[in-house]
Amino acid sequence: MIINKLYCSDSIFFDEIEFKAGFNVILGESSDISQKRNGVGKSISIEFINFALLKDFDKSRLKSLPQDIINVSSPIFLDIDINGKPITIKRDLKNPCYVTIYDGLIVKRFDLIDAKKYLLSKFEFKNDNLYSSFRDLLNPLTRDERCEFKSIPDYSDTNIKVPVDYKVHLFYLGIDNDHLHSAMMIKDDINSDTSIRTKTKNQVENLLGKSIKEARVELNKLSEERDELNNLVSNNDYRIFDILDEDYQNINSELKSIRIKMSSLRLKINQAKDMVRKQDVDVDTIKIVYEKVRAGLGESISRNLQEVINFKNTIDSYTNNIVKTKVENIKNELSCLNERRIYLISEREKFNIEKSDIEYDMKEAIGKLAIKNEIILELKGYLKKIDQLDMSIKKKKINLDQERLNIELQVDGCSKIISSFESLVLDAHKNLFDDYSASFAISVNNRKEIISFDLRIKEDGGHSNERAKVFIYDFSLLTHRECFSNHLGFLIHDNIFDNDDDTFQKALNYIDKKLFDVEDKQYILTLNSDKLTGIDLDFDLNEYVRASFTKEDKFLKRDYEEVR
Repeated sequence: MIINKLYCSDSIFFDEIEFKAGFNVILGESSDISQKRNGVGKSISIEFINFALLKDFDKSRLKSLPQDIINVSSPIFLDIDINGKPITIKRDLKNPCYVTIYDGLIVKRFDLIDAKKYLLSKFEFKNDNLYSSFRDLLNPLTRDERCEFKSIPDYSDTNIKVPVDYKVHLFYLGIDNDHLHSAMMIKDDINSDTSIRTKTKNQVENLLGKSIKEARVELNKLSEERDELNNLVSNNDYRIFDILDEDYQNINSELKSIRIKMSSLRLKINQAKDMVRKQDVDVDTIKIVYEKVRAGLGESISRNLQEVINFKNTIDSYTNNIVKTKVENIKNELSCLNERRIYLISEREKFNIEKSDIEYDMKEAIGKLAIKNEIILELKGYLKKIDQLDMSIKKKKINLDQERLNIELQVDGCSKIISSFESLVLDAHKNLFDDYSASFAISVNNRKEIISFDLRIKEDGGHSNERAKVFIYDFSLLTHRECFSNHLGFLIHDNIFDNDDDTFQKALNYIDKKLFDVEDKQYILTLNSDKLTGIDLDFDLNEYVRASFTKEDKFLKRDYEEVR
């Protein structure tokens, strides 16, 4: 797939951007009125491409555009080639749930779901694509700056929790993902059973007011009490009322204990919140203290004010996280106590309902005996359900282990593909870091994602090196041999590079070398022009610049603030 042109029906909204196969750059530049290059429209132009490629509007940054901009927006068009055949996608911000697709002489209007299915059907893959939707395939290839390029599988905004899914990555490599899909389905089933078991366990503990470990002992105890009550009723033995009165008093006693404990826990929550408020020191106060200390100690103070403020913010964040966790734990305990309280009050009401105006009325005792029987039957049902779930979870864990073994055998059998891909990783690493101190492997684990892609580079860790790792992986996947790959053939990186000048320079030269005169691959990169200062490229970057924006000449031709 190649992106040819992004445009709208009215150039007043934004100017068209034409792209080509190979390397493409969207540049943020300074202007006469401002040296700033951020906020000029590089990222939002990428978001318009993503929107035209059917990204859900509620997951898009475009939903944060002010309503007055959306109201005056024009329909958006994206010209693309899929397998060499031209297709145009039309979508409107004012009505994002519908899409018009121009496919040769065919013009069709779809709802968003059917549009995704239609475009997906246009791709021709070497392996059957059984599990990935149109957007599943596009998401890892259209990384915007909000993902912060922290890891290979995480393509989304860091503020949004998206489950890690390696199925698409295996598919792009050309490795069958059936066993991974099966393992993930089994894992989901195990998680579902575990969730139901936890809920059932809580119901047991709510019923008994005791730990699940004591449930079977309590069941035996309740059964014995039931048999004793049954015997007393059968013999018209009035001592049964002494037992019932004791049960009633026990309920009241436990309710009193719960009330005291809940009051104590609510006090702890307030104390925890007060602790956070007491530590809240404003920045102005820090500035005053810092200047006083610096005035007294001079050059011996090596940290600047911003570093001090950042350190203070880090400590605040750490403290707040501890307090937040503590408060959440207390709230969970309060919730459990409240459920037990509700149950006990309902049980006490049953005593009151069954209570007769006639003292020592055996009908009252028979009613209480029936309640005891209900509790025993309910408890037996819960415990049986837990036993069944435990057995189901054990069987599924065996199946999961088998699928993990199948994946390991499969990875071992695909060593030629993995070795081919690793050679590209090593080539990229050699060009960026001047040596081959890198590796790539696929490993199976016990975590929820089942597998992981272990890419090691010369200097693992650190913000810029993690970005370099993501670049090496993504770009190697883009340029992987077609005899193996199911890759769509295009890649977008929004402000990925944050390395030193030397590494950045080598990365750009490497991109040019790999994509020069390539007709079936496309790489779109956004960057700021200030990063180009002082670097020596082997080519003229201007040949690849498809659009440039400044504070005077923004992509959307207007100033605005995103609606939060």
